[in-house]
Amino acid sequence: MMRMSGMRVGRRVLVLALLAALVGAIVACEVSPETTETTESTAPDETVPGAPPLEPAPDHQPPPRGGSNSAAYMTLVNASGVPDALIGASTDAAETVELHTVVNEEGVMKMRPVGQIAIPASGEQELRPGGFHVMLLSLTRDLHEGDTVTLTLTLEHAGSLTIAAPVRMMTMAPHPQDGPGEAQTTITAGAITVRDPWVRAALITPMQPMEPMESIEPMPPMQPMEPMESIEPMPPTQPTQPGESGQPETVR
Repeated sequence: MMRMSGMRVGRRVLVLALLAALVGAIVACEVSPETTETTESTAPDETVPGAPPLEPAPDHQPPPRGGSNSAAYMTLVNASGVPDALIGASTDAAETVELHTVVNEEGVMKMRPVGQIAIPASGEQELRPGGFHVMLLSLTRDLHEGDTVTLTLTLEHAGSLTIAAPVRMMTMAPHPQDGPGEAQTTITAGAITVRDPWVRAALITPMQPMEPMESIEPMPPMQPMEPMESIEPMPPTQPTQPGESGQPETVR
């Protein structure tokens, strides 16, 4: 009986020791936010051993001067009973001027050059974004909102017509639903009238290169945790000799 009581006491002590060790391990693994913040702020500027060096961000490559394009839009009105056509244009604001249209090819909108833009007799032809337009390729200067671009239009029958088109932002383009109070520019030469010409604003000034981003130093590796001390097993309980407990020996 005494032997079983001693074994039970030993087991309880062993269980309590294991529970205490487990609680200590859990507490050691938990890291408070203050500790993490301190580690980040005081981390030395060292790279992780074996990791490749961080490459600096490449500088932004500015576009080449003269590489930007723009476009001119207007409405051409033919007051005569004879069809006419816009067959060319020129300006000192661009190196090349072409007549373009926009077509839908298998669901993709693409620009295509055209030889001429027809103006029906006693009718009109609108040059607008997404349709016919005068393409200005390789601009020779910046086109800021409020500037003026001089365009010379070449017509098949009416001859040449020089106009001054203001530069506007795309969002400020006139809309067919503009009210009567909207000011419009009208230029007439013979039977052809140019109504509300305008040129889309565009910049050819190279962009300033962006400053390279500072490389972010990686955090140093975390130090390994100290191994837990092994718990020495409790020695086995020695059997109690008869008579040592003070009880009288049983006489057989």
